[in-house]
Amino acid sequence: MNATLRRWLLYPSIVMAGSAVGWSLTSARLLGLGYDVHVHALVFALALLFYNRDRLADSSEPDDQLNMAERAQWVVAHRRALRLLVGAAAAASALLLAQRPAALAPILAGLGFALAYSARRLPGGRAPKQLPGLKTPYVAALWTLLIVGVPLAGAGRPWDRQALLGASAIFALVAAQVTVNDIRDLEGDRLVGTRTLAVLWGERGARLAAILCALLAAAAALALRSRGLVLAAAYTTAYAAAYRRPADSAFRWLIEGAGIATWLTAVAAT
Repeated sequence: MNATLRRWLLYPSIVMAGSAVGWSLTSARLLGLGYDVHVHALVFALALLFYNRDRLADSSEPDDQLNMAERAQWVVAHRRALRLLVGAAAAASALLLAQRPAALAPILAGLGFALAYSARRLPGGRAPKQLPGLKTPYVAALWTLLIVGVPLAGAGRPWDRQALLGASAIFALVAAQVTVNDIRDLEGDRLVGTRTLAVLWGERGARLAAILCALLAAAAALALRSRGLVLAAAYTTAYAAAYRRPADSAFRWLIEGAGIATWLTAVAAT
């Protein structure tokens, strides 16, 4: 693939936002919600908004400079374009939310948690993301709110047993993805004092934690009798087991496109 196109798909989180839509489509299929174009477009816009907001805020931070030097330099060089993208995503989110106001509650909850995540309000000027081991469940919970909570609220469906099992499976799959990403970010997180599972347990321990999360997702998927999610858990287990930091670029599409792969798997398995 052309290098310029690859950067535009990965660095402004286009693939990640597409993956969020894949996860939300999987949730809708799993829970029998039907497909609501407004809801899934809202998920895409919100993912673009939050990820690119973080890219703009963090590109000059020492951990980003160390973990993803090429991406950080790209963000600095394209700061104006990313600001326009954030503005467009915010406007699209507002317009789409006006069409589905029932989705406001999980979005506000997620927004509050997202803003608190990096806020240095704890003793010693620390942020919640620096607390030992908190990043994986925190980020997985935010994603679960977005890709399960928003479609559920938009459809006016309560959190029943099936919804809780589906959310548990997706939470565990996203937790595995976050943990693998933290293996990549090990040195930068250690530098700034963000004590992720990879920092606490090392690369091998974090990889085992990611595999365990994928296996827990498989257990929830079996309880739901979802062949698609079982296969998605196998996919996640495979890349978590195979991931190595020196070959990170070879895994980017597999990891950031995991939601798209899960959706395609869910369709193929039915």
